[in-house]
Amino acid sequence: MYYYLYKITNLINNKIYIGKHKTIKLDDGYMGSGKILRGAFKKYGIENFKKDIIEFYNSDDEVLLAEKEMANEEFVKRNDTYNIKIGGGKSGWLSPGYITVKDKDGKTISVSTNDPRYLSGELVHFNINTTCVKDKNGKIFKVDVSDPRFLSGELISITKNKFMAKNKNGETFQITKNDPRFLSGELISCTLGKVNVRDKSGHTFRTNKNDPRYLSGELVHASKGIPMSGEACTKLSIATKKRMTIKENNPAYNKKWIHHLELKTNKFIDKEDIEKYLKNGWIIGYKKKYQYKSLLKCPKCGAINRQCKYPDFCKRKYKGPFEFIHKYFNFDYSSVGTDRYNEELLRIFNLLLAELRQNTLEKVAEKYNITNIQIFKGIIYRFNIRFRYKKAIKSQEVYHYI
Repeated sequence: MYYYLYKITNLINNKIYIGKHKTIKLDDGYMGSGKILRGAFKKYGIENFKKDIIEFYNSDDEVLLAEKEMANEEFVKRNDTYNIKIGGGKSGWLSPGYITVKDKDGKTISVSTNDPRYLSGELVHFNINTTCVKDKNGKIFKVDVSDPRFLSGELISITKNKFMAKNKNGETFQITKNDPRFLSGELISCTLGKVNVRDKSGHTFRTNKNDPRYLSGELVHASKGIPMSGEACTKLSIATKKRMTIKENNPAYNKKWIHHLELKTNKFIDKEDIEKYLKNGWIIGYKKKYQYKSLLKCPKCGAINRQCKYPDFCKRKYKGPFEFIHKYFNFDYSSVGTDRYNEELLRIFNLLLAELRQNTLEKVAEKYNITNIQIFKGIIYRFNIRFRYKKAIKSQEVYHYI
């Protein structure tokens, strides 16, 4: 393997480019990979450029260090170079404080983030409002998001329905969800087990969910405490509604929950079959298991809850007093109507109130063999709710005794 530092010179304007390269073949025809440099190749013709090898090195680290020393910040700022980033890096990031922008004519240049033209909006980021697309022939290029061909569907984004995945060796691939390697588990998503976080300085980056700093609270989720703008909420709402109207994306599309009171079960059925189930005693809606246990059966007509002909027997708010007078006062509620039932409740309530004026709650409970004092307090309170609109007693008087 050969490691060397090279210089490419424009024979027309004498602008230069410094870079590093490693190869197993010296005459591989490599002429640099800088974006500005490649733009110059198209403008002047690659035949008008000359490549010179400056020096050979023994390892990748050595050539990186040499490039860092030669292509430093001062070198990058010069007007006679094609370098737009400080040397010595293993990625294509720009020099700190610099950004690649484009003007109104679409020409790209590298400027400082404090450049007045960039701050005023005259120059914008070179990728703003653009996307990579491909045509029917598979040719890939970049267009503006407002391009009529892109809006009409003639051009399709190269990342549509795709995501980044990796194998056991860490190699990354751009695949679709239906890729056999992804379905078999050979490839996994690059973001699996990852989370975007923010440190105390406001810097955002991605880390593992098991990172001790994230678990301890030193790092927080990148979106925590940052409310969504009204525009973002509107876009999210529109996108969600659009997605849920597609049958493949919505498992509840054109379906409905129904339940059966006697069978005590729920079903998730197609809306087309609702009428058939309703005829067989099913009811529209979902009921949880504990709700079936709380259903009351009317002693007069045998119906459940609000289907009863005598609704006062079946409403849950009367369940406590109803059971109370039956258990402790031997009142035969099955042979009377609603009015007689209300009269008996009022009579017992007044009786208990008279007892409470003379004795403590514990003594009254002991007299009627009421073992659970807390239930007794609840019954007195519910009696009060039941009859206070009939002016049987003032609420303050009841609270005084319980």
